[in-house]
Amino acid sequence: MKTYRFRATLDDEEDIYREVEVKANQSLFDLHLGVLQSFNFDTTEQASFYNSNDAWEKGKEFVTNVKTIPDGKLSMGDAKIGKIIYDPHQKFLFIYDYNVKWTFFVELLKISEEDSKATYPRCVKVIGDAPIQHPNLTPIPDEEIEADFDDLFGKKKKKSKENISADELLMGNAIDELLSEGEDIDTLDSDSLEISISSIDDEEDSSSENDTEEDDEMGFNEDELDGFGDPDDYKDI
Repeated sequence: MKTYRFRATLDDEEDIYREVEVKANQSLFDLHLGVLQSFNFDTTEQASFYNSNDAWEKGKEFVTNVKTIPDGKLSMGDAKIGKIIYDPHQKFLFIYDYNVKWTFFVELLKISEEDSKATYPRCVKVIGDAPIQHPNLTPIPDEEIEADFDDLFGKKKKKSKENISADELLMGNAIDELLSEGEDIDTLDSDSLEISISSIDDEEDSSSENDTEEDDEMGFNEDELDGFGDPDDYKDI
């Protein structure tokens, strides 16, 4: 019996292909199994073969065996290889998994005699590494996404307290105080900020006065200096 050797090239990757042989009395469904198995793909998804020309345009469509064949389409299982080949360089466009749309360019290479010891369909040549059909996708941690975003767009550096001006510090403190009192940041106006800043200034002035009084208490007052004599007496010491 005659056998037909096809080359199935993955998409437009010319360096990734498999050569698969099927017998004349086997069908496009057998070729479909042979191609997928040669690329280590599962065979659970729906697929289509399209008669094609040198420009890889879609022609008549053959679909995987289903209970109801859509109008205008044919079943792969009913398409015997020996009966549908009409060109020594017959081409098919093979689409697997309609969600992912793995695309294979399938072309007839030669017709030869069957090897009685072989099991068909069979893969007779492997070139290039097949892609992983179902990559093990794991979610990216938020920290990595933020780091990548910062690397790509740049991250604004926060000002250290040493680099913040007195006015900026007062403004920030005023806003914090108003927000702590229940104010909505979207409703803050300049008047309320000025009032808050003034109150902060008063508090700081009061704090400064208290600090001065405390310093005086920690030092010597005039009464405590009584008995030590006139300061001029110590000029020559």
